[in-house]
Amino acid sequence: MRPLRGLTWSHRRGFGVLERLAEAPPPGLTEVAWERQALSGFESAPIEALADRYDLLVVDHPGLGEAARVGALLALEDLVEVDLLASLRATTVGASFDSYRLAGRTLAFPIDADTQLGVVEATVSDCPTSLDEVRSLAAELPTLLCLGGPHALLMFSALCAALGAPPAGDGDRFVPVEVAEAAFAFLAELLRCSVARRLDLDPIDVLDAMARPDGPAYCPLVYAYLGYQLGQFGARRLRFVGAPVGPSGHRASVLGGTGLALTRSCGDPAAAVGYARTLLATDVQRELYFEEGAHSVLRAIWEDAEVSTWTNGFYREARASLDGAWLRPRFAGYVSFQSEGAEIVRQALRGERTAAAACAALDAAFAAAPAPAGTAR
Repeated sequence: MRPLRGLTWSHRRGFGVLERLAEAPPPGLTEVAWERQALSGFESAPIEALADRYDLLVVDHPGLGEAARVGALLALEDLVEVDLLASLRATTVGASFDSYRLAGRTLAFPIDADTQLGVVEATVSDCPTSLDEVRSLAAELPTLLCLGGPHALLMFSALCAALGAPPAGDGDRFVPVEVAEAAFAFLAELLRCSVARRLDLDPIDVLDAMARPDGPAYCPLVYAYLGYQLGQFGARRLRFVGAPVGPSGHRASVLGGTGLALTRSCGDPAAAVGYARTLLATDVQRELYFEEGAHSVLRAIWEDAEVSTWTNGFYREARASLDGAWLRPRFAGYVSFQSEGAEIVRQALRGERTAAAACAALDAAFAAAPAPAGTAR
C-alpha cells in the first residue's frame, strides 16, 4: 500500500515533529509522505481541491465551515470510539478540542495549541497585564505590530473582546460601534508608537525582526511561537507574556492552533487515526514537541512543572490567555470575511475610512458572508 499523503505548513513548528517521526517511527506507525506549503496557502487553496489530493491535512479551525459545506473531511465520530473523543476533550487545553467541532461533528484532532500573546525581548522585565499598561509600554519600548494578512482583524477582534464585546455575538452585527471605535483608537495609538508603521507583517515577520540583535523589543499581540522563547531562531531570545485583560475582565486574545483532519479521499482511515494517536501520545507531545518548538495540546503538559522550566515558563504564562481566548466563527463564509475584514481595518488605520464607516463596513461584510441555513454566525 502506498504511503499516506499529507499536507502541513512550512515552518519548523508545523513539520519538525512529523519529520522526526518519519526518521525514527514508533513500531506500527504508518508512513506519511508530508508536503509543505506556507501557512497563508491554507487560506487561498480551496479545501475541496486539497481533500482530493491528500489523505491528511493540517487545518485551522476557522475553515471548518467551508470544509463541512463541501464534505471535504471525515467526521471522527464515524472512525473512533466515542470514549476517545470524550477523553480528548477532557485532556486537551482550552477550547482546542471544541474548536474542531461543528454541528455536533468532530472534523479534526487538535494537535497544536496557540493563542495571541504579548512578546518582549527576553531581558525586559515589564509584563503588562492591562490595556493601559500595554499603551504605556508601547510608548516606552521600540514596538512593532502584527497587522498583515488576517492579523489586522484578529488584533482588532482581540481588543473588542477585551473591551467587553467579543465579536459576532449579536446576529449579523460584528461588533457594537462604540466598542469598535474604541478598538480602532487604541490600534491607531499603538501604530503611532511603532518603529515601522507597516500594515503587512505576519507573526514570523514580527518575531524574526524582534529576534535580530537591534530589533524592536515589544509586540503587544502576536500568535506565539515557542521556538523564539527557546532561542531556536535569531540572535536574541524573546519572552511571551500573557495577553492583556481589558476593563471587562476579558483577555485580548483570539484562539489559534492547528488540527489534523482526515480527508474524504483518505486511503486508509484506520492508519491515519493511528498516526493521530501517535501525535497525541504523551511522550511525543512532551519531548518531541518541546525539541521542535511545537505547542502541546495536552493539559497535563501545560501543567507540568518540569516542562515549564524547559520552556522558560511559556506554558505557565500562556495558559490563562489560551483559556480565555475568543473562539472565531466557523460558518462557511468566515475565512473570506476574515480577509475582507482585515483589509477594512487596515483602511481605517491608513485614514481611508473613519472608525464609524469601518465598523459599518465590517457589519455589512459579516452579514453578507455566506452561512448555510441553520448555521450560527
